[in-house]
Amino acid sequence: MIEREPGIQPIESSTCGCTLAFKRTGRKYQPAAALAVIDGLKVQSFTGVCEYYHAYAAEPGGVYRVGVGLFSEEESLPSELWAEFLQKPPGGFWKRFVEDVALSSSGGEEVRLDQLSCGSASTGELRAMMSHLGTAGFSAGLAVWISVPVLQSTGSPFTVACRTSILPKTGERGSVQDE
Repeated sequence: MIEREPGIQPIESSTCGCTLAFKRTGRKYQPAAALAVIDGLKVQSFTGVCEYYHAYAAEPGGVYRVGVGLFSEEESLPSELWAEFLQKPPGGFWKRFVEDVALSSSGGEEVRLDQLSCGSASTGELRAMMSHLGTAGFSAGLAVWISVPVLQSTGSPFTVACRTSILPKTGERGSVQDE
């Protein structure tokens, strides 16, 4: 794992990202949400950059909101914005990604993704409304480099999960297992 300088945020502000609404069901919800996002990227065999954000305060009803900005030179990610009123992403990559994150978190004791409360936001909007928890470069779904947030030299739940979640996907959607 390559450690890059802290605070890297290379994705253009206008690039489409998404917000994910996790229902907290346990105490370790932040690492569990980060692992679900990373698992979603593994299942998609994502190659590119992921900027990861979170809302500092939990929303009513125990909702923990995470923001994900993605950029890939290898694959064309949809740039259309979608909103919560659509109740789900319109299709393509974002729909599959949200479904994979939901599958990854469905059996968890700490969080469960509420797909109906997810929405899109530009990466600039994520930066304005949330706290940056790190950036990582992915190759075929595996984190190959990370940049920790500026004020967290040891890392965040996201960067720690990137460091420890290096197992290849199993071929079963939303599932990563020890070999």
